[in-house]
Amino acid sequence: MPQQLCIFDVQPLLNRYHGVFITAEDKLLFARHDTRASKETNYATATDFCDLFKKEMGRYYLLALMLTGDANAAEKCFAAAVESSQSGGVFSEWAHRWATHNIIKEAIRIVAPAQDTQPPERKAVRWNASPQQTMATLLGSLPALARFIYVMSVLEKYSDRECASFLGCALSEIRPARDRAVRQLGKMAEQLDGECKLRASA
Repeated sequence: MPQQLCIFDVQPLLNRYHGVFITAEDKLLFARHDTRASKETNYATATDFCDLFKKEMGRYYLLALMLTGDANAAEKCFAAAVESSQSGGVFSEWAHRWATHNIIKEAIRIVAPAQDTQPPERKAVRWNASPQQTMATLLGSLPALARFIYVMSVLEKYSDRECASFLGCALSEIRPARDRAVRQLGKMAEQLDGECKLRASA
């Protein structure tokens, strides 16, 4: 029986992992340092990253879910990326890219896609799922390496060379894996469209 991938509201995620965000007291303690650092270097501060992850929580969690293909792994990936991003050291205008970088880095650490050769179990798509939920579920049915390459290169616009460097695989593997992912996603989308038409006509 196909496994159903559950995507839930991100507020419970925030409640469970509130400890990885800077507290109100921490903000008061670090406010002076953050302001000085921001003015002198224009670096994104730890507070800036906390605010960014809270504001874009749905987006970053969805990225983690599309990469890992598993809700529990996506939570761990998200929480670890929040913590690693708070170390800062990047310019404010690069904060989003740095957060995305850390989501991908943590997802690779958790899943190890280059070593994962087991074919995944086909995941069922809920008939009333949103487009984002549907995409995450279809991606979860791809082999891990193909899934990572598709998300990184097609959705996040990383170059083939960057993908190979991140994933620890040969540059020559990237394009064939992406092409296979595109074909498989196309077939699954066609099948899903047919199932939706049958449901509508029933």
